[in-house]
Amino acid sequence: MILAAEEIGRSLGGAWDLLHRRASGLMRFDVSVIGFWHSFAALVLGLPSLIILFAEDQARDGTSTSLFDDPLRLLALSFGFVLCWLIFPALGFLAGLVLNRAPYGVAFVVAANWSNVLSTTLLAVPALLFALGLAPESFERLYLAAFLVLVAHLRWFIAKEALGLTGGAALAIVVSDLALEMTITHLVG
Repeated sequence: MILAAEEIGRSLGGAWDLLHRRASGLMRFDVSVIGFWHSFAALVLGLPSLIILFAEDQARDGTSTSLFDDPLRLLALSFGFVLCWLIFPALGFLAGLVLNRAPYGVAFVVAANWSNVLSTTLLAVPALLFALGLAPESFERLYLAAFLVLVAHLRWFIAKEALGLTGGAALAIVVSDLALEMTITHLVG
Protein backbone atom coordinates (compact mmCIF):
# COMPACT_ATOMS: atom_id res chain seq x y z
CA MET A 1 0.00 0.00 0.00
CA ILE A 2 1.81 3.06 -1.28
CA LEU A 3 0.53 6.51 -0.54
CA ALA A 4 0.85 9.16 -3.22
CA ALA A 5 2.24 12.56 -2.26
CA GLU A 6 -1.01 14.14 -3.46
CA GLU A 7 -3.06 11.96 -1.12
CA ILE A 8 -0.76 12.69 1.81
CA GLY A 9 -0.85 16.44 1.18
CA ARG A 10 -4.60 16.55 0.67
CA SER A 11 -5.31 14.40 3.72
CA LEU A 12 -2.95 16.29 6.01
CA GLY A 13 -4.52 19.50 4.70
CA GLY A 14 -7.91 18.11 5.69
CA ALA A 15 -6.62 17.25 9.16
CA TRP A 16 -5.18 20.77 9.45
CA ASP A 17 -8.56 22.23 8.48
CA LEU A 18 -10.23 20.14 11.18
CA LEU A 19 -7.69 21.36 13.73
CA HIS A 20 -8.87 24.87 12.86
CA ARG A 21 -12.57 23.87 13.21
CA ARG A 22 -13.27 23.93 9.50
CA ALA A 23 -15.67 21.06 8.82
CA SER A 24 -14.93 21.44 5.11
CA GLY A 25 -11.69 19.56 5.87
CA LEU A 26 -13.74 16.36 5.87
CA MET A 27 -14.29 16.79 2.12
CA ARG A 28 -10.54 16.52 1.50
CA PHE A 29 -10.34 12.88 2.61
CA ASP A 30 -10.71 9.89 0.32
CA VAL A 31 -13.52 7.93 1.96
CA SER A 32 -13.56 5.12 -0.59
CA VAL A 33 -12.61 1.58 0.43
CA ILE A 34 -9.07 2.22 -0.85
CA GLY A 35 -8.93 5.56 0.99
CA PHE A 36 -10.10 3.85 4.17
CA TRP A 37 -7.25 1.33 4.06
CA HIS A 38 -4.73 3.94 2.94
CA SER A 39 -5.58 6.02 6.00
CA PHE A 40 -4.05 3.32 8.21
CA ALA A 41 -0.75 3.81 6.37
CA ALA A 42 -0.68 7.31 7.88
CA LEU A 43 0.78 5.55 10.91
CA VAL A 44 4.10 5.49 9.04
CA LEU A 45 4.09 9.29 9.09
CA GLY A 46 3.80 9.12 12.88
CA LEU A 47 6.96 7.04 13.31
CA PRO A 48 9.24 10.06 13.86
CA SER A 49 7.05 10.90 16.86
CA LEU A 50 7.60 7.37 18.17
CA ILE A 51 11.38 7.84 17.93
CA ILE A 52 11.07 11.13 19.82
CA LEU A 53 8.97 9.48 22.52
CA PHE A 54 11.56 6.73 22.82
CA ALA A 55 14.33 9.34 23.11
CA GLU A 56 12.33 11.04 25.87
CA ASP A 57 11.96 7.70 27.67
CA GLN A 58 15.72 7.17 27.41
CA ALA A 59 16.44 10.69 28.67
CA ARG A 60 14.09 10.18 31.61
CA ASP A 61 15.68 6.80 32.42
CA GLY A 62 19.23 8.08 31.89
CA THR A 63 20.72 4.58 31.60
CA SER A 64 21.28 4.22 27.87
CA THR A 65 23.39 6.11 25.38
CA SER A 66 21.73 4.81 22.20
CA LEU A 67 18.06 4.86 21.30
CA PHE A 68 18.22 1.23 20.31
CA ASP A 69 20.17 -0.24 23.25
CA ASP A 70 17.00 -1.78 24.67
CA PRO A 71 15.05 -3.49 21.85
CA LEU A 72 12.42 -4.91 24.22
CA ARG A 73 11.68 -1.44 25.55
CA LEU A 74 11.45 -0.12 21.99
CA LEU A 75 9.07 -2.95 21.12
CA ALA A 76 6.87 -2.24 24.16
CA LEU A 77 6.73 1.50 23.38
CA SER A 78 6.00 0.75 19.72
CA PHE A 79 3.17 -1.59 20.67
CA GLY A 80 1.71 1.06 22.98
CA PHE A 81 2.08 3.70 20.28
CA VAL A 82 0.18 1.62 17.72
CA LEU A 83 -2.56 0.75 20.24
CA CYS A 84 -2.98 4.41 21.17
CA TRP A 85 -3.10 5.30 17.46
CA LEU A 86 -5.94 2.85 16.84
CA ILE A 87 -8.10 3.55 19.91
CA PHE A 88 -9.72 6.78 18.70
CA PRO A 89 -10.72 5.43 15.26
CA ALA A 90 -12.03 2.23 16.86
CA LEU A 91 -14.05 4.04 19.54
CA GLY A 92 -15.59 6.40 17.01
CA PHE A 93 -16.42 3.59 14.61
CA LEU A 94 -18.06 1.57 17.40
CA ALA A 95 -19.95 4.64 18.60
CA GLY A 96 -21.15 5.14 15.04
CA LEU A 97 -22.51 1.61 15.00
CA VAL A 98 -24.17 1.90 18.41
CA LEU A 99 -25.64 5.35 17.71
CA ASN A 100 -26.92 4.31 14.29
CA ARG A 101 -24.36 6.49 12.48
CA ALA A 102 -22.61 3.62 10.70
CA PRO A 103 -22.70 5.29 7.26
CA TYR A 104 -20.44 8.03 8.66
CA GLY A 105 -18.02 5.59 10.28
CA VAL A 106 -15.65 5.33 7.32
CA ALA A 107 -15.29 9.11 7.07
CA PHE A 108 -14.66 9.24 10.80
CA VAL A 109 -11.95 6.56 10.70
CA VAL A 110 -10.20 8.20 7.75
CA ALA A 111 -10.28 11.62 9.42
CA ALA A 112 -9.15 10.13 12.74
CA ASN A 113 -6.21 8.29 11.18
CA TRP A 114 -4.95 11.32 9.28
CA SER A 115 -5.48 13.64 12.24
CA ASN A 116 -3.41 11.26 14.36
CA VAL A 117 -0.38 12.37 12.35
CA LEU A 118 -0.95 15.91 13.63
CA SER A 119 -1.81 14.69 17.12
CA THR A 120 1.31 12.59 17.55
CA THR A 121 3.46 15.39 16.15
CA LEU A 122 1.96 17.91 18.57
CA LEU A 123 2.37 15.57 21.53
CA ALA A 124 5.96 14.80 20.56
CA VAL A 125 7.04 18.46 20.82
CA PRO A 126 7.24 18.53 24.66
CA ALA A 127 8.99 15.13 24.61
CA LEU A 128 11.56 16.46 22.15
CA LEU A 129 12.21 19.54 24.26
CA PHE A 130 12.76 17.34 27.32
CA ALA A 131 14.92 14.80 25.47
CA LEU A 132 17.16 17.59 24.15
CA GLY A 133 17.43 19.13 27.61
CA LEU A 134 15.64 22.30 26.50
CA ALA A 135 12.78 21.97 28.98
CA PRO A 136 12.78 20.62 32.52
CA GLU A 137 10.21 18.01 33.42
CA SER A 138 7.83 20.58 34.93
CA PHE A 139 7.74 22.58 31.69
CA GLU A 140 7.41 19.42 29.65
CA ARG A 141 4.27 18.54 31.60
CA LEU A 142 2.89 22.06 31.12
CA TYR A 143 3.56 21.95 27.36
CA LEU A 144 2.12 18.45 27.17
CA ALA A 145 -1.06 19.60 28.90
CA ALA A 146 -1.40 22.51 26.45
CA PHE A 147 -0.92 20.29 23.41
CA LEU A 148 -3.23 17.66 24.87
CA VAL A 149 -5.99 20.28 25.00
CA LEU A 150 -5.44 20.93 21.27
CA VAL A 151 -5.52 17.22 20.47
CA ALA A 152 -8.64 16.66 22.58
CA HIS A 153 -10.37 19.55 20.85
CA LEU A 154 -9.38 18.20 17.41
CA ARG A 155 -10.72 14.77 18.28
CA TRP A 156 -13.93 16.22 19.71
CA PHE A 157 -14.48 18.23 16.53
CA ILE A 158 -13.86 15.18 14.33
CA ALA A 159 -16.29 13.03 16.34
CA LYS A 160 -18.90 15.79 16.30
CA GLU A 161 -18.63 16.62 12.60
CA ALA A 162 -17.74 13.28 10.99
CA LEU A 163 -20.31 11.27 12.95
CA GLY A 164 -22.86 14.08 13.24
CA LEU A 165 -22.98 13.75 17.03
CA THR A 166 -23.95 16.21 19.71
CA GLY A 167 -21.11 17.90 21.57
CA GLY A 168 -21.75 15.74 24.64
CA ALA A 169 -21.65 12.45 22.74
CA ALA A 170 -18.45 13.54 20.98
CA LEU A 171 -16.97 14.50 24.35
CA ALA A 172 -17.79 11.04 25.74
CA ILE A 173 -15.80 9.44 22.90
CA VAL A 174 -12.83 11.75 23.48
CA VAL A 175 -12.81 11.23 27.25
CA SER A 176 -12.97 7.44 26.75
CA ASP A 177 -10.17 7.66 24.19
CA LEU A 178 -7.91 9.73 26.43
CA ALA A 179 -8.59 7.51 29.46
CA LEU A 180 -7.67 4.38 27.49
CA GLU A 181 -4.59 6.01 25.99
CA MET A 182 -3.37 7.20 29.39
CA THR A 183 -3.93 3.72 30.80
CA ILE A 184 -1.91 2.14 27.98
CA THR A 185 0.82 4.77 28.34
CA HIS A 186 1.00 4.07 32.07
CA LEU A 187 1.16 0.31 31.54
CA VAL A 188 3.85 0.57 28.88
CA GLY A 189 5.75 3.31 30.77
